[in-house]
Amino acid sequence: MTSTSYLGALLAESLRPGAVLDGIPLTVTKINRAALGNAEAGQPELWTVSEFEVAAVRASELAEVLSRLLLEGSWYCDFRSADDVFVVFGGRVFQYPRGDRAARVRAEEYGRSVGVPEAQLDVVPVSWDVPDEFVCLEYAQCMPCRIPRYAVLLGQP
Repeated sequence: MTSTSYLGALLAESLRPGAVLDGIPLTVTKINRAALGNAEAGQPELWTVSEFEVAAVRASELAEVLSRLLLEGSWYCDFRSADDVFVVFGGRVFQYPRGDRAARVRAEEYGRSVGVPEAQLDVVPVSWDVPDEFVCLEYAQCMPCRIPRYAVLLGQP
Protein backbone atom coordinates (compact mmCIF):
# COMPACT_ATOMS: atom_id res chain seq x y z
CA MET A 1 0.00 0.00 0.00
CA THR A 2 1.33 3.41 -0.94
CA SER A 3 0.05 6.97 -1.00
CA THR A 4 -0.52 6.51 -4.75
CA SER A 5 -3.04 3.69 -4.30
CA TYR A 6 -5.74 2.46 -1.95
CA LEU A 7 -6.51 -1.11 -0.92
CA GLY A 8 -9.96 -2.32 0.11
CA ALA A 9 -12.53 -5.08 0.00
CA LEU A 10 -16.00 -4.93 -1.52
CA LEU A 11 -18.74 -7.41 -0.66
CA ALA A 12 -20.91 -8.33 -3.63
CA GLU A 13 -23.86 -8.77 -1.27
CA SER A 14 -23.58 -5.12 -0.22
CA LEU A 15 -24.49 -3.86 -3.69
CA ARG A 16 -28.01 -2.81 -4.65
CA PRO A 17 -29.76 -5.13 -7.12
CA GLY A 18 -28.83 -4.04 -10.63
CA ALA A 19 -25.82 -2.03 -9.42
CA VAL A 20 -23.01 -1.67 -11.95
CA LEU A 21 -19.57 -0.42 -11.02
CA ASP A 22 -17.75 0.60 -14.18
CA GLY A 23 -15.57 3.39 -15.51
CA ILE A 24 -13.20 3.34 -12.52
CA PRO A 25 -10.23 1.04 -13.08
CA LEU A 26 -9.75 -1.37 -10.18
CA THR A 27 -7.16 -4.10 -9.83
CA VAL A 28 -8.83 -7.11 -8.23
CA THR A 29 -6.21 -8.86 -6.12
CA LYS A 30 -8.37 -11.62 -4.67
CA ILE A 31 -11.95 -12.94 -4.74
CA ASN A 32 -13.23 -15.39 -2.20
CA ARG A 33 -16.51 -16.67 -0.83
CA ALA A 34 -16.89 -17.41 2.86
CA ALA A 35 -19.49 -17.81 5.62
CA LEU A 36 -18.98 -14.42 7.29
CA GLY A 37 -22.52 -13.03 7.60
CA ASN A 38 -24.48 -12.18 10.73
CA ALA A 39 -28.04 -13.55 10.57
CA GLU A 40 -29.13 -11.39 13.53
CA ALA A 41 -28.23 -8.30 11.48
CA GLY A 42 -30.23 -9.61 8.51
CA GLN A 43 -27.11 -10.50 6.55
CA PRO A 44 -26.77 -13.56 4.33
CA GLU A 45 -24.45 -16.26 5.66
CA LEU A 46 -22.24 -16.44 2.56
CA TRP A 47 -20.36 -13.41 1.30
CA THR A 48 -18.36 -12.84 -1.87
CA VAL A 49 -15.37 -10.67 -1.04
CA SER A 50 -13.44 -8.86 -3.78
CA GLU A 51 -10.18 -7.36 -2.58
CA PHE A 52 -9.07 -4.50 -4.81
CA GLU A 53 -6.60 -1.71 -5.41
CA VAL A 54 -7.55 1.67 -6.87
CA ALA A 55 -5.31 4.56 -7.90
CA ALA A 56 -5.31 7.45 -5.44
CA VAL A 57 -6.44 9.86 -8.16
CA ARG A 58 -9.67 7.81 -8.53
CA ALA A 59 -10.34 7.07 -4.83
CA SER A 60 -12.74 9.98 -4.20
CA GLU A 61 -14.66 9.14 -7.35
CA LEU A 62 -14.91 5.47 -6.28
CA ALA A 63 -16.22 6.52 -2.87
CA GLU A 64 -18.94 8.71 -4.41
CA VAL A 65 -20.01 6.00 -6.85
CA LEU A 66 -20.08 3.33 -4.14
CA SER A 67 -22.23 5.57 -1.93
CA ARG A 68 -24.88 5.34 -4.66
CA LEU A 69 -24.42 1.61 -5.30
CA LEU A 70 -24.28 0.21 -1.76
CA LEU A 71 -27.43 -0.91 -0.01
CA GLU A 72 -28.44 1.43 2.78
CA GLY A 73 -28.23 0.03 6.27
CA SER A 74 -25.53 -2.12 7.78
CA TRP A 75 -23.32 -2.47 4.70
CA TYR A 76 -20.16 -0.52 4.04
CA CYS A 77 -16.94 -0.62 2.05
CA ASP A 78 -13.68 0.81 3.31
CA PHE A 79 -10.39 1.33 1.55
CA ARG A 80 -7.18 3.00 2.60
CA SER A 81 -3.83 4.28 1.46
CA ALA A 82 -0.73 4.76 3.56
CA ASP A 83 -2.11 8.21 4.50
CA ASP A 84 -5.88 8.23 4.13
CA VAL A 85 -9.06 6.21 4.79
CA PHE A 86 -12.45 6.10 3.07
CA VAL A 87 -15.44 4.46 4.75
CA VAL A 88 -18.44 4.34 2.43
CA PHE A 89 -22.04 3.54 3.36
CA GLY A 90 -25.10 3.72 1.14
CA GLY A 91 -25.66 7.48 0.88
CA ARG A 92 -22.72 8.51 3.08
CA VAL A 93 -18.93 8.87 2.68
CA PHE A 94 -16.36 9.39 5.42
CA GLN A 95 -12.79 10.34 4.47
CA TYR A 96 -10.09 11.05 6.99
CA PRO A 97 -6.32 10.88 7.53
CA ARG A 98 -5.08 7.63 9.05
CA GLY A 99 -4.67 8.14 12.78
CA ASP A 100 -7.48 10.73 13.07
CA ARG A 101 -9.24 9.14 16.03
CA ALA A 102 -12.16 11.60 16.13
CA ALA A 103 -13.00 11.11 12.46
CA ARG A 104 -12.77 7.34 12.78
CA VAL A 105 -15.07 7.41 15.80
CA ARG A 106 -17.61 9.43 13.76
CA ALA A 107 -17.58 6.76 11.03
CA GLU A 108 -17.96 3.98 13.61
CA GLU A 109 -20.81 5.82 15.36
CA TYR A 110 -22.59 6.23 12.06
CA GLY A 111 -22.09 2.51 11.38
CA ARG A 112 -23.68 1.66 14.72
CA SER A 113 -26.60 4.01 13.96
CA VAL A 114 -27.39 2.12 10.74
CA GLY A 115 -27.11 -1.32 12.31
CA VAL A 116 -23.55 -2.50 11.62
CA PRO A 117 -22.92 -5.25 14.19
CA GLU A 118 -20.29 -4.30 16.75
CA ALA A 119 -18.03 -7.17 15.70
CA GLN A 120 -17.93 -5.70 12.17
CA LEU A 121 -16.76 -2.27 13.28
CA ASP A 122 -13.07 -1.44 13.34
CA VAL A 123 -12.47 -1.32 17.09
CA VAL A 124 -8.67 -1.50 17.31
CA PRO A 125 -7.38 1.67 19.03
CA VAL A 126 -5.64 4.12 16.68
CA SER A 127 -2.83 4.53 19.19
CA TRP A 128 -1.68 0.92 18.77
CA ASP A 129 1.29 0.52 16.49
CA VAL A 130 -0.40 -2.16 14.37
CA PRO A 131 -1.14 -1.61 10.68
CA ASP A 132 -4.89 -0.94 10.36
CA GLU A 133 -5.38 -3.66 7.78
CA PHE A 134 -3.82 -6.43 9.91
CA VAL A 135 -5.12 -7.12 13.40
CA CYS A 136 -6.50 -10.17 15.14
CA LEU A 137 -9.47 -10.07 17.47
CA GLU A 138 -9.65 -13.83 18.01
CA TYR A 139 -9.07 -13.42 21.74
CA ALA A 140 -10.00 -10.70 24.20
CA GLN A 141 -6.51 -9.28 23.68
CA CYS A 142 -5.52 -8.09 20.22
CA MET A 143 -2.30 -9.46 18.85
CA PRO A 144 -0.57 -8.54 15.58
CA CYS A 145 -0.91 -11.19 12.93
CA ARG A 146 -1.45 -11.44 9.21
CA ILE A 147 -5.22 -11.92 8.95
CA PRO A 148 -6.97 -9.76 6.32
CA ARG A 149 -8.80 -6.90 8.01
CA TYR A 150 -12.28 -7.66 6.61
CA ALA A 151 -12.23 -11.16 8.11
CA VAL A 152 -11.18 -9.80 11.48
CA LEU A 153 -13.90 -7.18 11.46
CA LEU A 154 -16.42 -9.93 10.90
CA GLY A 155 -15.14 -11.92 13.84
CA GLN A 156 -13.62 -14.58 11.60
CA PRO A 157 -9.90 -14.76 12.47
